[in-house]
Amino acid sequence: MGGIGWNLYFPASKDILNSFTTEDNTLQINSFAEISMQVGLLAATLFSGILYRYVGFENILVIGIILFVSSLLIFSAVKYSKQNKIKVDEKVKLFPYFRKEKWLLLLGIVLYIPFIGTNVITTALPGYIKEHLSGNSINYGITDTMYGVGACLASFVLPLIVKYFNKEGLITAMFVFSIILGTVLSLNQKLSLAIGYIFLLGMVEPVIRTIMYTRTMEIVPSALLGVIVAFWNFINLILQFFANYGVGKVMDEVGPQWGFMIYVGLMIVGTLIFMGIKKPYKTA
Repeated sequence: MGGIGWNLYFPASKDILNSFTTEDNTLQINSFAEISMQVGLLAATLFSGILYRYVGFENILVIGIILFVSSLLIFSAVKYSKQNKIKVDEKVKLFPYFRKEKWLLLLGIVLYIPFIGTNVITTALPGYIKEHLSGNSINYGITDTMYGVGACLASFVLPLIVKYFNKEGLITAMFVFSIILGTVLSLNQKLSLAIGYIFLLGMVEPVIRTIMYTRTMEIVPSALLGVIVAFWNFINLILQFFANYGVGKVMDEVGPQWGFMIYVGLMIVGTLIFMGIKKPYKTA
C-alpha cells in the first residue's frame, strides 16, 4: 500500500510543482524540491532505527499517516494557479503525443535510470558492507547516510554550478562519473574509501534528475506533464524489478561487490540513450 501511495503521489507532485514555476525559476524550484525530499529521506534514515526500537512498527505506520495528513492540510492552504506555459490543445492525448514525440519515451528511461540505480545501490549495499568489507550495522548506517548527504549537497550547489557549465555536458559528465565510481566500488577493499565513494555517488542522481525534470517541464505541455510522469513511473517500476532481481542473482552467485556492476551497466545504458536523444533534447 505504501508503494501505491508513493506512485500516486510522485507524478501528482511533479504536476503541481509545475504550477509554481516560471521560465526563470524552474531549476531553482526543482533543486529546492530535491533538497526537501533528500532531507526527509536522510531524517528518516537517521531516526527509523530509533523509532523502530522504542515505538514499534505499528506506531511508525501511525506516525507516517499523521505526517501525510499534516502535509495535506498544509498544502490545502497553498494557493496556486494552473499555468500552461506551452500553448496546447487541452484535448491532446498521451499516446498520440508519444507517437509524435517518440524520443520522449527514451527521455523517460534516461530520467529514471539514476533512480533505478539508487535502488540497486540500496539492494547491494548491506551485503557489500557486511560480507565484502566485513563491516557492521553502524558502518552500514554511516555509509547509507553519506549517500543522502551527498544528494543534499548536490541539490544545494546545482543552481550555482549550471551558471558555469553546459547542462547537457553536465548530465553526460555525471553519467561517466557514476560509471567510474561504480567500477571502483566493485573493486574496493577498504571501508573508509567506500564511505567516500558512496558520498560522491550520492551526488550523481539529483543532478541528472533535477536538470532533466527542469527540461521536461520546458518541453512537455502542462496539460500532459502529470500523466507522462505517471507513465514514465510505470516503466520505471518494470525496469526496477528486473534490475533488482539481477542484483540479487549476481550477489548470490558471484559476490555482493559485483552488484555494483549492475549499477555500472545501467549507467552505461543511460549514457548511450542520452547521447542518442541529445539533439531533440536540446532543440525541442
